[in-house]
Amino acid sequence: MNDNEKISVCIPFYNLENYASRCLTSVLNNTYRNLEVICVNDGSSDKTLEILHKYERSDPRLIVIDKPNGGIVSARNTAINAATGDFIAFIDGDDWIHHQYFESLLLVQRKTNADVVVCDYVRCAGQEKESLIDLSQINYQIKPLTCVLDDERTRSLIWGRLFSREIVFPIKGATGISLGEDTIFNLSFLCSKQNLMVAVLYEKLYYYYQREGSLAHVIPHQCRIKVSRFFMDNFNEITGVQEKNVVLHEIARNIASYRYLQMFSPNQAEIRTDCQELHVFCRMHWGRVFPLRDKIKYSIFYHCPGLYRLFRIVTDPTMLDWERAERKR
Repeated sequence: MNDNEKISVCIPFYNLENYASRCLTSVLNNTYRNLEVICVNDGSSDKTLEILHKYERSDPRLIVIDKPNGGIVSARNTAINAATGDFIAFIDGDDWIHHQYFESLLLVQRKTNADVVVCDYVRCAGQEKESLIDLSQINYQIKPLTCVLDDERTRSLIWGRLFSREIVFPIKGATGISLGEDTIFNLSFLCSKQNLMVAVLYEKLYYYYQREGSLAHVIPHQCRIKVSRFFMDNFNEITGVQEKNVVLHEIARNIASYRYLQMFSPNQAEIRTDCQELHVFCRMHWGRVFPLRDKIKYSIFYHCPGLYRLFRIVTDPTMLDWERAERKR
């Protein structure tokens, strides 16, 4: 594979001195070499910045930007503004990637001309053994925009994918939201262009490190309602019917989840008010093009959160673990 296209790799770091080296080593040792690795130190108080500068001195592809703490969205936006590549990839500073990560994603992009290529990932608590990928046998599939409706991975994660920079650059992230920001970015990207093409690669190429104290363990369930409000406030900026439906599905899902949360929350009146406003908004915009089956499903889940609970437990038994944690919360 020739290295004509440049990939801008955007990595935010905040107090990750124990993980930064593993992440950067996996990026810089990748088989695809034409990289621009933009590391944004978001006001770390440990030795993270020192580690970043050490790598910067040893590899000219690495750029370090030091800024006051402003959160992960602010750090990613800073990296996007500095990016000059043809494509953009986001990696979290405590995660790492397969040594053929960029080569595999770019190969699929060249075969499909997709606007975004998504790979699978591994949840792990330590170093994983990698296997060599036969690029001639790589398994991928083109999916329509509606695939995001049922694919949590595609809909709500920002890492584990390769984005077209020309679409990413004007989007940026929503700086007013610190949790659920990946979903906002992804849906904004997916709704920014009609007939946008998504390619899904089934190889597990991204290693998502689950550490104690990381956001993945402490995100409060009700933060999804802020994401829904963001899309409600910006709904008129979405032009395509299909794209509007994607956003309405996301809001309706979040309403059902939040109503479910009401069963365990002392703030039931507040939750009920939030959900009612959003449900009215959805009903106003469903129109004739939103599938009748989905209108009925989401209306039932809204009025009968117990049925939503049953549906979630049947499809994902780990929800019972979440319930126990939520009761303690």
